[in-house]
Amino acid sequence: RQTLNRTTTVIAPTAKIEHLLRGYGVRVPIAVVPTGVDLTRFTPGPPSPELRDALGLTPGIPVILSLGRLAAEKSVTEIVDLLALVQDEPWELVVAGDGPQAGVLREQVERLGLSHRVRFAGAVDPAQVPDYYRLADVFVSASRSETQGLTFLEALASGVPVLCRDDTSLDGVVLDGHNGRRYREPEEFTRTLTWLLRDPALRRRWSHRATSTAAG
Repeated sequence: RQTLNRTTTVIAPTAKIEHLLRGYGVRVPIAVVPTGVDLTRFTPGPPSPELRDALGLTPGIPVILSLGRLAAEKSVTEIVDLLALVQDEPWELVVAGDGPQAGVLREQVERLGLSHRVRFAGAVDPAQVPDYYRLADVFVSASRSETQGLTFLEALASGVPVLCRDDTSLDGVVLDGHNGRRYREPEEFTRTLTWLLRDPALRRRWSHRATSTAAG
C-alpha cells in the first residue's frame, strides 16, 4: 500500500487484481492491461507424432492436458481426483511441468489406479510448449490462484477447449458453453468432461470458438 500509493498509476493484468489492490487500500488510478499472448506461436495444428510416441499415448484416445508448475496452489491433485470419477470414458492425461508436488501427484495417481492413463512429462522447454497444446483435446485446471492465467489463453489460441475452476481472473476469457466450462462443483467437471469425450463435434465447436476468443 505504501509503495503503490506513491505512484501515479498502477497496471494490473485483470480486474480480479484491481479489486484485490483496492481491498489493500491502493487509492491511485489502476489500469487493467492484460498480458498478451504471441498468436504466432500458439496456433491450432496437427500433433507431433514424435511427441505422441515419446509420451506413449494411445492412438484414438482423447488427450487431456494439465500444463504448469506442480505446486499446491495449482490444485492439480483436485484434477486427478475428478478424473478418477470419469474412468468409464476413454482418456489419457498428460501432466506437463514440474515442481514440489510432483512426487505427491505420482503417488496419488498410483493409489487411484490411474498409472496406465497418466503421463508425467516433467519440465517442458518453452519452445516445445505449443506442441503440448496441439496434442490436447481438452485443457484442464483447478487453480484459483491465478492473477491472469496465461496458460488458459495459450490453450484457447491453440484451439483447445478449457475446463477449469471458476475464477474471476477468467472473466471474458473462458466462456461457459462457448469455448469451455468454468466448473464450481465436482459434478459440473465430470458431466462436462463426459460430454466432451463422447462428442467430437462438441469439441470441434468449442475449439473453433476458442481460437476466435483468443484472436480477440
